[in-house]
Amino acid sequence: MRTFTAAVLATLSTFVRADCSSTPGSTCVTSGGSWLVISSPYANSSYRSGGSLNVIWDVCGSDATFKASTITLDVADATDASNVQVVSGGTLSSSAKVSDGQLATALPTAVPSGSKYTVRSSYHDATSGKWIYCFGNTFAVTGVSSTAAASTAASKAATALNSKGMHNAVVGAAAVVVSGYVLVL
Repeated sequence: MRTFTAAVLATLSTFVRADCSSTPGSTCVTSGGSWLVISSPYANSSYRSGGSLNVIWDVCGSDATFKASTITLDVADATDASNVQVVSGGTLSSSAKVSDGQLATALPTAVPSGSKYTVRSSYHDATSGKWIYCFGNTFAVTGVSSTAAASTAASKAATALNSKGMHNAVVGAAAVVVSGYVLVL
């Protein structure tokens, strides 16, 4: 199912393109006159912490140096639009290629539930010596996905078993604590 979803999103990204005719924010233009328009995550959409996230962007302008470089993509809290802050542990990628135009990743479990998040791209413009920041649409984040919760539970179960000297335990996809016993599924 996950592969199918990624394939559908990748196909849709070729049809849904951003509008480069709009004026970018002042912090988003390189010294060579290029900028990013981050179109996905889509405005007012909702994602689960630990779940899949597909970031899609268009490169506008003709700055060849920018197009050939890499950017950092972070989840940022946009509750206060005048003071958007990167979420601690919210890095999606520290080396996404600008020319790729998309990144399929997982939303870090460090991102707590909230209604106003955005994706921030960061690029150090060597010519101007400044950091260039572009921001995407706002979206919501809900609790940890079941896949991430299962992985976390399994990891905690392995730690608990190993701390009791049970080194030969096999940890499955999930673990549950029932009446003080760790059941590995």
